[in-house]
Amino acid sequence: MRVNTIQYLYGFVPSDAPDPPAELYGIDGHRIRLLDVGGFSAAASTLDAADYSPSLVEDRLSDLAWVGPRGVEHERVVTWFADHATIVPARLLTLFSSDAALLDEARQRARTVADHLERFRGRREWDLKVSYEIDGIDVVQRSERAAEVAAEIAGAAPGRSYLLQRKLAEVVREEAPAVAQALAADLLEELAALADEVTELEIPSHDEALPVVLDAALLVHDDRIAQLRGLATRRQAELRASGVHATLTGPWAPYRFMADPDDA
Repeated sequence: MRVNTIQYLYGFVPSDAPDPPAELYGIDGHRIRLLDVGGFSAAASTLDAADYSPSLVEDRLSDLAWVGPRGVEHERVVTWFADHATIVPARLLTLFSSDAALLDEARQRARTVADHLERFRGRREWDLKVSYEIDGIDVVQRSERAAEVAAEIAGAAPGRSYLLQRKLAEVVREEAPAVAQALAADLLEELAALADEVTELEIPSHDEALPVVLDAALLVHDDRIAQLRGLATRRQAELRASGVHATLTGPWAPYRFMADPDDA
């Protein structure tokens, strides 16, 4: 009996991208196929349509136990092509009813895909996140307002000094985010000099161990990765001494540099 199938898209790759190895499997362990679009290829897998009907996928999107493993499998394929060629990544769970439907959509977007492939060639995404410790950051040295209160304390009588100490603690809490943001902006400016493109992202709204003041992505050519890592390592150590924590992760596929969310 013929099984109805559906096509799963991982992303678009150059026509000269190498064939993925047999041991690289995709969603649900299915092999990866390269479909010629004309000028580039689509990396896809053929899945059982009964397992990936639109209604079923929609119902399972909130089930992390179901989505999580597929996210890992999707990212494994995307990362392999990012490591061995270039890829314009597709969103997780991008599905098409047939090869023809996938190819038709790809051809409609051919100019955009080709532009992205050229733009991303030899480049990867690196993500920068900066947070701070309110009790560790030296606000007095970096805030004029806090420094003024500290100067008052130095010459105040004991009773007045106590009140000013409380005022200083309040000022430090109020000024700490701005101080951390300034330090984060300086770091981003330094790292951005090594990047082709930079995009600042919305600060995460979910709870973090430490307050986040910067979330950004940098598109960096492979030739500058060693410089980027070296500079980041040095500056991370300097900032840590000031109570500011910077993490640089990568390399990733350039998800954050898709001009239009619909292109991802």
